[in-house]
Amino acid sequence: MRLLLRRALVVLTAGGLAHVPAHGGDAQGSAAWGFNEVTAPAGLAQLHRYDPLKKPIEPRWISAGAAVGDVDGDGDLDLFIVGGEWGQDVFYRNRGDGTFEDASVASGLNARGRLGSGPIFVDLDGDRDLDLLSFSVSGSPEVPSDPPVAIPEALTKVYRNRGDGTFDDISAESGLGRFYAPTYAGALADVDLDGDLDLFLSHWRFPTGGFLWAGDGTGSFVDVTGAAIGTSSSALLPFSFTPTFADFDGDGWPDLAVAGDFGTSQVLRNQGGGSFVAATSASVTDENGMGAVVGDFDGDQQLDWFVSSIWDPDGIPDGTWGVSGNRLYRGTGGFDFADATDTAGVRQGYWGWGACAADLDLDGDLDLIHTNGFNALGASEFHADPVRLYVNQGAGTFDEEAFSLGTALPEQTRGVVCFDYDRDGDLDLLFAINNGAARLFRNELDLAERHYLSVSLRGQGTNTHGIGARVTLEAGGLTQVRELRAGGGFVASGPPELHFGLGASVRVDRLEIRWPQGVRSVLGGVSADRAIEVDERLIFSDGFETGDTAGWLFP
Repeated sequence: MRLLLRRALVVLTAGGLAHVPAHGGDAQGSAAWGFNEVTAPAGLAQLHRYDPLKKPIEPRWISAGAAVGDVDGDGDLDLFIVGGEWGQDVFYRNRGDGTFEDASVASGLNARGRLGSGPIFVDLDGDRDLDLLSFSVSGSPEVPSDPPVAIPEALTKVYRNRGDGTFDDISAESGLGRFYAPTYAGALADVDLDGDLDLFLSHWRFPTGGFLWAGDGTGSFVDVTGAAIGTSSSALLPFSFTPTFADFDGDGWPDLAVAGDFGTSQVLRNQGGGSFVAATSASVTDENGMGAVVGDFDGDQQLDWFVSSIWDPDGIPDGTWGVSGNRLYRGTGGFDFADATDTAGVRQGYWGWGACAADLDLDGDLDLIHTNGFNALGASEFHADPVRLYVNQGAGTFDEEAFSLGTALPEQTRGVVCFDYDRDGDLDLLFAINNGAARLFRNELDLAERHYLSVSLRGQGTNTHGIGARVTLEAGGLTQVRELRAGGGFVASGPPELHFGLGASVRVDRLEIRWPQGVRSVLGGVSADRAIEVDERLIFSDGFETGDTAGWLFP
């Protein structure tokens, strides 16, 4: 009986163990922790631009996007950033020394003239290489009831990785390349547990379906919205922005939470077999659900749902939007969420968009960051909104510290990705900017007293990265629960990896993986400050995987 633990540079959003307070007297305490912008020295020079005279203008104000993933298999995380209709999509290859090179032309990821949005790196055809989905809001109708304009720029782009970080455009044969509906974001999961990934697409102001697509493991998809969600799906999800697959009730079937504008956020329960039924509780009251992220913020091993919305400092709506701010819905082990917004201290966020949950200070709990801004002439108070960064103080209460940490960034920020671009063990931040330049911030955390574990998975079948797996980690007397996702953020997505902060712990006592199709793997005695890859085929749950795992490597 053998276990494969392969060193792989990996990270995503997550939290950790052995809580060491980040603020107030500990080794990190009031030390100079913060973020330093490294956009220029890292070699990034991408610009997002749109035509300000074209209508409808709202999709142009809203769109942007970025995706992060290791597309060439060298262990370093590469970047794809959309350029807008007056710009070019840009692919940056990570050189492994903290800098990037523009490989857009060589990779084939250099489309122009598109209002791109919400790209995702994900393995669509089961060969382990990360392919790319790149959506578009081009062709949005001026009148919501009108059909989208059928122009090539409006089509979803599907790129197949050749295995070396160069790509073929397979949009036409994917099934998605003939679908013109404006799409802001997407999320993937194996909703029917048949072994391959399915796809949910969000469509703001587009009431004609095309939400859920069944994948066949080759990169092709078929619209199954009517059968899986029902013919009333368009009425249920008329202004959807951010979909997230998450198993809220712990039954092994991926459920779906969708942040929606104008009071239309919804939670849908997977009934088994990939069919869904509305399960939205009365506690879901956000007025303008934009971005969202799911995670266990209070450490009770139940999944919570944060939804960014609009908080107006003067409390007076100047348009058709609400002013009551963000929501944090605390999970109870099912679908009856409790509103913990004010207890957590995360209501005041301005015009919220993309969100990310990550243990940015590696102290053992999930912090929360979200972007802001809106360009409308009648919304001048939102033209220079700062990013909000809520630092978890333990048990799911937060202090907002964006200014002191150097991430306030008063621009039209839309998407945010938390990832370790320089592979030093802490998580950095990439911001996708609307009508501006993408920005990269390096985390300057002192790692002398903080530890981490980075986990990636090698799944069976065509779901090669184990998307949908639930990972439970125990160390220092604390337990953390994470789920591995593809997509699920507003216009931005991270790599298929999990990153755990461990605080002062130098060892993980127990690591349990519940794979998407129900198999469980248990590891014990995993050393900190490294990246591991766990293979589903070579793990057993009979207690053998205890003791020091340092030597559990295949030659």
